[in-house]
Amino acid sequence: MSQSRRPLRTCGMPDMDPTATWESLFDALLDLPPAEREAPLAEIEQRDPALAQRLRALLAADDDASDSFLGRPVAELPLEAFPAPPEGWRDLTLPAGTLIGPYRIVTRIGQGGMGEVYLAERADGAFEQKVALKLIKRGMDSAEIVRRFLTERQILAHLDHPGIARLLDGGSSADGRPYFVMEHVDGEPLLAHCARTVPSVEERVRLIREIAEAVDAAHQRLVVHRDLKPSNILLTRDGRVKLLDFGIAKLTGETAGTILTRLESRALTPAYAAPEQILGEPITTATDVYALGVLLYQLLAGRLPHEREARALPALVAELESETLTRASTAVRSLAGEQARALGIDDPARFSRRLAGDLDTILARALERDPARRYRSAAAFAEDLGRFLDGKPILARPVTALYRLKKWVRRNRLVAGAAALVVLSLTGGLAVSLWQARVARQETERAERIRDFLISIFLAADPSVAQGSEATARQLLARGAERVGEELEDDPGIQADLLAMIAHIENELGLSQSALEHARRGLTALGPSSSKNTLRRGYLRFEEGSALLAMSQIEQSIAPFEEAIALLSARLKPGELSLTTAKTELASSYFNMRQYERAVVLLEEVYEERKKAYGEDDPDAGWHLVQLANALREAMRWEEAEAGYRRSVEVMERAWGGRHPATADGHVSLGSHLALLGELGEAEAEVRKGLGAQREIMPPGHPVLPRSLIQLGRILYHLNRFEESEAAVAEALSLLPPGRWSRGVCLRQLGLVRLAQGRPAEAVPLFEEAASVLGAQFPEESVRVQQVLANLGLARGLLGQVAEGEAALRRAIARIEEQGGAGALEALLPRRQLGQLLLATGRPAEAVAVLSALRERELELYGRPDHFEVVATTEVLDRAREPATRLAAPPRTE
Repeated sequence: MSQSRRPLRTCGMPDMDPTATWESLFDALLDLPPAEREAPLAEIEQRDPALAQRLRALLAADDDASDSFLGRPVAELPLEAFPAPPEGWRDLTLPAGTLIGPYRIVTRIGQGGMGEVYLAERADGAFEQKVALKLIKRGMDSAEIVRRFLTERQILAHLDHPGIARLLDGGSSADGRPYFVMEHVDGEPLLAHCARTVPSVEERVRLIREIAEAVDAAHQRLVVHRDLKPSNILLTRDGRVKLLDFGIAKLTGETAGTILTRLESRALTPAYAAPEQILGEPITTATDVYALGVLLYQLLAGRLPHEREARALPALVAELESETLTRASTAVRSLAGEQARALGIDDPARFSRRLAGDLDTILARALERDPARRYRSAAAFAEDLGRFLDGKPILARPVTALYRLKKWVRRNRLVAGAAALVVLSLTGGLAVSLWQARVARQETERAERIRDFLISIFLAADPSVAQGSEATARQLLARGAERVGEELEDDPGIQADLLAMIAHIENELGLSQSALEHARRGLTALGPSSSKNTLRRGYLRFEEGSALLAMSQIEQSIAPFEEAIALLSARLKPGELSLTTAKTELASSYFNMRQYERAVVLLEEVYEERKKAYGEDDPDAGWHLVQLANALREAMRWEEAEAGYRRSVEVMERAWGGRHPATADGHVSLGSHLALLGELGEAEAEVRKGLGAQREIMPPGHPVLPRSLIQLGRILYHLNRFEESEAAVAEALSLLPPGRWSRGVCLRQLGLVRLAQGRPAEAVPLFEEAASVLGAQFPEESVRVQQVLANLGLARGLLGQVAEGEAALRRAIARIEEQGGAGALEALLPRRQLGQLLLATGRPAEAVAVLSALRERELELYGRPDHFEVVATTEVLDRAREPATRLAAPPRTE
């Protein structure tokens, strides 16, 4: 759909406007409670029955497909882990006359995601006063929502500026729900005010400048608003700005760790959200600068700079990747007569010339995709607006090819000459303008085609389209991939983009084989490599490598990852998330191939790039530090690994809080490492902390839960709490689908529990099944397979198959040390088990020789005689040194 067909979007329901697009109507209807949608739909139906039917289908699909591959609505993400409100909660409006503290309710004047706002008045006779009272909704008063509500109240208490509605009071209602009281602003929303008064260009700029000054006052108090939009800005009767609704604001000081800021826990308004909000990157004051730029653009051009159609996160991210900014002056020039008149524009061409130059430059700076390239603060943005109003040179400079050309000529005047400067400026300017226009047109058409295709897949969840059946995520992905080839054969670039998206989602869902097929289809669609498709090819090769890695085709994943990194590095700056993720995945391949030092080098590079780009407290840098610590651990650089784990958890706790998946995984990783170091008590506490958070925020059966349960089971095993260990590992096993190699790990751990309980006959079938599962995924000589074969050898040897068991143990030790070197960590338990078998079969002298050497190696590794591994070896060694008359006692089988 052409951008020129979009009317000016004003505050409120636009269905009275016969020129409104279906997208505008759909957006507005989505913002209404379901019970309030029928009246405007009925009115639309009288005018255009087909349009009403389409809107009803879209609304139904939006509800029904909330769990489809396109994801949940972004605005609902922060509440996804909380209890659902009771049925009918929207109808629980307080009647007039209800007393809340010393205030009497007059009427409800608004509502948001977690609270309702009422016009109220003092009821205690102290003095007369009209106020706005915000009360948490019934059924929404979970601990997390109450915490967020109280945070908003605390944030407002920090703020004192004439452009921000003042906090007056606060307390709790009779049923325990918190509330706060603000000054009642008798005004109208920003867009409604502009539609009524039709201000000049200068007056619109002054309004945004005043808003920016209020936002800067909040920034000075370390508060980022994060949801600046017209409905949160009122104009009083005397034309003064009042900024409202800090419900999802963020403190940028030390208390910021308590605020929800990341992907799994953020709320935002897509049309006004900065790219970093959508991508889940760090939120700063530059986030509010972007929203201020959107507001200014909307007031000047009559539409939004980016008409984001998506209602779900994956599609929204996809739209973001293809966004280009049309200059406000260009957008105004394309306005139809009725649209122009609604903006108070008699001559669009003349109005466009007023915006061209400084205002276009200011907007381009404020709407930079990279936060580092925007205005450094709301104050700097306001200053440039003031310079424009005063006729002074602005501080922002456009970074264009023509600008760079002029700078070159200026540095080389003797070469270029005055005449060359004129010619180059004219011809260069014309070429650049034509090129930019062509690229912008192509990108707009591409974005619209991708959008329409994704919407059509989204509508497949509509029961009327699916003929009553419910489409699963797998089915939607398969249908979408099939249609890509059928409907988009004429555009290989769009085919590749969509197949890359589908492959990425399939990789996230664990559909590795499908992801591999679709990534390779995308590469085939692109044909021979060329500089034009560098990024596309890089993303597709990355998804190919990720699928191969997930399918345990480790060596085959190396080449796709290496090519992906080379391609992405050619277009992306160091530290960008796509590039660092590709490097991290390649490091995972090295890790699984036991090339730990190569993994360490790559992950150190990634961590340094993230730190340099975003600072040491960047939470994504913290997550990458976990991966680096994992590699350092396997490289046996344990002190460095422990420091890395602790630092990563500290950073992620502060940025994301404890209920974030990455933070929870960080606690589990730290606990696992502490167990290796022998700190079993602290290790158990860390793993349980991470596991507890994962149980709250992850759906049942998520693959992260079995991994954490296995770690907990191992720690409990080393603490000799065998029943608890068995319960944890059995739960992990129940969550793992057939074919996962992790099932073999669980079965092996259960077998070790049986051995420790003196029940080798029950351990044998567990080890045999574990060997079968792991053997189907890894070569027989691999460490994982050899470890379980060693365990099986001990169990069989204890049951009388001594020669066979001893041979299996010695063979496993040799093969493990072939790969990991003499005294490899993974060979230590098999060596102890060999000593146990020698002792149990009446060969104490041989047992002493094996166990003495083992104990020396363990002391060298762990550096302390009270480490649980050293203690276990010492116990068996002491029994081997006892008189022969006491050897009949059943041996412990650690």
